[in-house]
Amino acid sequence: MGARILVVDDEPSIRDLFKLVLDAKGYESVLAKDVDDALTLFQEGGFDAVITDLDLKTALSGYDLCQRIYDSGKRLPIVMVTGSDPSSYDSFKPVGFNAEPYRTLSKPLPNVFYLTEVLAEALQKYDSIVTR
Repeated sequence: MGARILVVDDEPSIRDLFKLVLDAKGYESVLAKDVDDALTLFQEGGFDAVITDLDLKTALSGYDLCQRIYDSGKRLPIVMVTGSDPSSYDSFKPVGFNAEPYRTLSKPLPNVFYLTEVLAEALQKYDSIVTR
């Protein structure tokens, strides 16, 4: 099995689609419907990357999740997905965060497998940062 990916989205159809695509490409995907679920799963450990919707329609946003992951001391690639204009998020980084990779994608994706390409690139980039 490939890298273990935490997928966070409040829309069940999006979560299920991302899982289907990730699993087809050999990743192990674990799904969370909101930040609370994601943080519970994240604390159990073992994730290589996170894919999160930024515009969660819940009490806590994808931004909150990114900040809490950073605050935990764990460093890993995060691919952020949004239905809003992604250029407004390009400069987003959790307070104090100074490592890459962070990537923001716009929904709808041009091709659902584009997500796996971006994820593979982020994992590779992160791996090269860690091994420096």
